[in-house]
Amino acid sequence: MRKPVLNIHHKIYIKENRLKEPSVVLGEYCNCSKTVIQKYLREIKKQVPKSIVSKFRVRSRIGATSFTAEQDKILIENYLKIAEKPLSKIIGKSSCSVRIRRRQLGLVIPKSIRENRKNNTLFKKGHVPTNKGVPKTEWLTPDQLKEQQKNYFKSGHVPHNQKPKNGIISIREDKKTGKKYKYIRIAPNNWVLLSRLNYERHIGPIPKNNIIIFKDGDSLNCHPTNLKAITRREHVIKNAQNYHNLPESLKQVIKLSNKLTSKLRE
Repeated sequence: MRKPVLNIHHKIYIKENRLKEPSVVLGEYCNCSKTVIQKYLREIKKQVPKSIVSKFRVRSRIGATSFTAEQDKILIENYLKIAEKPLSKIIGKSSCSVRIRRRQLGLVIPKSIRENRKNNTLFKKGHVPTNKGVPKTEWLTPDQLKEQQKNYFKSGHVPHNQKPKNGIISIREDKKTGKKYKYIRIAPNNWVLLSRLNYERHIGPIPKNNIIIFKDGDSLNCHPTNLKAITRREHVIKNAQNYHNLPESLKQVIKLSNKLTSKLRE
């Protein structure tokens, strides 16, 4: 059998379209196999980059499916009547496959139906679990109980991330203000602010409804000489004075930031 020969017109066409069409399509135009096209591209050192080859493969898979005509018919007739998971069991495919095939066929589920299906699957207020108050031995087999007990924490279990001893200091950031504060461990699972601990040890008890501030403004400087107890009212007045001394442009930024924070909390 005579080997296919690429003429000059074929070669020009291959060079111009090698980045636009896969080897199979070029071969159909030149009346040869894709192997001949690829061999020619290697000879002229014009191989197609792997990234473009991958795009060709993805493009060739668009619309490809393992669904039969009968399965497609069931999907088209019932996609608005039955939710995807139960419908996938009827069809005999995974719910992911049903979702992809539905999109390929251009079948769109209206938002009202999607919301209704979502609400129907939510637990209603006052819902009581079927196994509430029922011993595990009645709804779990002995093998299931044994398997479950493997994941129980044993008596005296210590978390892997627990600090080894008291007195260790950790720096944490306040999520609201972004300020960093020092915390000290005084017992397992018991951390307190180092500033409050130092004040109580070296100055005295903190009066009720008072907070501790840092004289130099450095929240990491917890030396007793840098600590002061003030009432919350005094703290508000102090912050208001600082706010009024700011430039007008910065005040607007703070106002907008506070509004945004308030909306996010809502």
